[in-house]
This record gives sequence, C-alpha cells and structure tokens, in this order.
Amino acid sequence: MTFVVPLEDGAKIHLRRHGNPEGARILLSHGNGFAIDAYFPYWQHLLANFDLLVFDFRNHGQNVPVVPPNHNYEQLTRDLERVIQVVKIRLDERPTAGLFHSMSAPTAIKHAIEIGWRWDALVLFDLPNVPPTDHALYPRRSRNAWSIGRFTGAATS
Repeated sequence: MTFVVPLEDGAKIHLRRHGNPEGARILLSHGNGFAIDAYFPYWQHLLANFDLLVFDFRNHGQNVPVVPPNHNYEQLTRDLERVIQVVKIRLDERPTAGLFHSMSAPTAIKHAIEIGWRWDALVLFDLPNVPPTDHALYPRRSRNAWSIGRFTGAATS
C-alpha cells in the first residue's frame, strides 16, 4: 500500500506500507542524501512480524523536490508530525516505534521535545550533530553524546 502525505507548504511525502499489517507498527526513515529504499537490506528482516511504514523526508527518495526546499530541522519536525497524524487517520492507532537514522534521528528528537511524544519506542542511530573541530567541546564529547545533549539540553561528558 502506498499513499501520499500532503505537507503544509505543498510538498508531498510518499509513504509505503510493507510487512505484517497485524503487527506492531514501525515508522522508518533515512539520513540526509539517502532514501529509505536503500535500507531494504536491513528492514527486510522486520517484514514478517511488523507493520512497516517507510518514507523519505522531503526532497529525498521517491518524493518530488520542492522549491523552496525548506530543508531544515524546524520544517522536517513539522513534516514528521504530519506523517504521524496521517498514518493514524488513514490506518489506525496501535503501538508504534520510530526507527530513524542520521538526519531523521535529530528530527525525531526535536519532534518529541517540541511537539510531543508519539512513540512506544524510539530507536535512533548515527545522529549527525557534531560541533566543529575548532569548538571547545569537540574533543570532550563523543558523536552520540553530543547529539543527545544538543537536542535535550542534557549535560554529557
């Protein structure tokens, strides 16, 4: 099943449903410059047990590029909320996990903090927010510790 999620500025996200429609739901998305279909070697192992909803963020993958691109975390956060709401309307509400890589991971964190928690589980990996190498905090923080602290305000060392 495929359906379109219209966004507030006229952009559209093509969402695809795969797997077990009776299973717990997982929303999956990708990193900057990638497309979720490229992650198939990983998510194919979830097909038998989970209701998988895969999507590319704006200007990526199967989505038609828009002008202006509005490729920023504020917009991506609103886009994620729209995807979540349309899924609930088009399908149903059920336990849902988010599985997000790279650019989509800090988007999910920002969404959870600023808009609200919509997940039963949230799995994030390879968050890209590292301070510049000349920044005083750069040598003191690991990549993931920096990312979590940057978006939550938590002190990490």
